[in-house]
Amino acid sequence: MLLSGASGRMGTSIAALSKQYGFEIVAGIDANAAEKAAFPIYSSYALCHEQAQALVDFSRPAHLMQTLRFAVERRIPLLLGTTGLEAAHESMLDLAAQHIPVLASANFSPGMQALLRLTKQAVNDLPSFDVEIIERHHAHKADAPGGTALSLYHAVAHSQNQPVFGRHAVLQKRTAHEIGLHAVRGGTLCGTHEVGFYGQDEHLVLIHTAESRNVFAHGALKALQWLITQKPGRYRMEDIFDS
Repeated sequence: MLLSGASGRMGTSIAALSKQYGFEIVAGIDANAAEKAAFPIYSSYALCHEQAQALVDFSRPAHLMQTLRFAVERRIPLLLGTTGLEAAHESMLDLAAQHIPVLASANFSPGMQALLRLTKQAVNDLPSFDVEIIERHHAHKADAPGGTALSLYHAVAHSQNQPVFGRHAVLQKRTAHEIGLHAVRGGTLCGTHEVGFYGQDEHLVLIHTAESRNVFAHGALKALQWLITQKPGRYRMEDIFDS
């Protein structure tokens, strides 16, 4: 396989574990091409001529167009773990999925997939409760709220809900349709996500904590094993658990 973002935190974790899942990394793509690895690392896709059965991308949204063009031209499946995607990026993924299998996820941890399912159940069981989402990540994470926090928001939100990113701007009480999203950044945290349901005289808090980046790498490689057997289309982690 090819690994985009090969010199990053997730890239190095995936490289270290790839052989356990039967994958050999033939080349990497990274702006920091000077990094040493057991495979060649190129600064752009134009320099990469190795053949591979799949492309894994944990880089930045700004690189997505080149990543999709390369994967479609090669007709190889794409596993995307890049976060901070916007609506235009999602449209690009939908177009690419007409030609190749595409699986994009903000979080590949099995525990997080369970948290998403539990969150959906809780919001159905507790429709009158206030919902607040708190995420904690390392100091180097650029996007806030992160992709996983947004996935949790979409799991609980309906058409009348409004996301509120902190409450420093306006001095007023919480409204009925707010869902708060709060981002904590510091140190070397791998990631903690908390969904709180606050009612009259009781509350329920669901928490997932990643203790190592390896949990995401293991999940991504398991997902890739599944993805390379699929037909062109847009897939999500739920599809793997439902198959």
